[in-house]
Amino acid sequence: MPATSLVQESDYRARDQAAHADVDLVGLGVSGGCVALRSAGPLPASFDVHLRDDHGHELEATVANGRVLVQDAADVDAFPQPVRGVAAHLDADGLVLALPLALSGTVNAMLSAELAQVSYSDDARVKSA
Repeated sequence: MPATSLVQESDYRARDQAAHADVDLVGLGVSGGCVALRSAGPLPASFDVHLRDDHGHELEATVANGRVLVQDAADVDAFPQPVRGVAAHLDADGLVLALPLALSGTVNAMLSAELAQVSYSDDARVKSA
């Protein structure tokens, strides 16, 4: 190690990659109102996906027990409101959302889950088609 390198110990536990592949995003695609994401392993029973684009659209998708609720989270001062007209397809390692509004520009997605009182997340960014 070069003399100018700095090593700092962490108080955080290392994440077991194989055990938590469910929150590792390996694919994200956005085209208009269609958003598709894929994880490295089977998705957990409950998780959240936060979506944000360049034009002020901010959505929170909450998945629990096979049900998907998408809410408008753009106004931080207001209680999130459900987005009507959303269709969702959920499979073992992916989620596809058909939204009534188009996401455009650069779209950021963050997949997060809490497992055994520990939060895990991964994020991805893509240019909308």
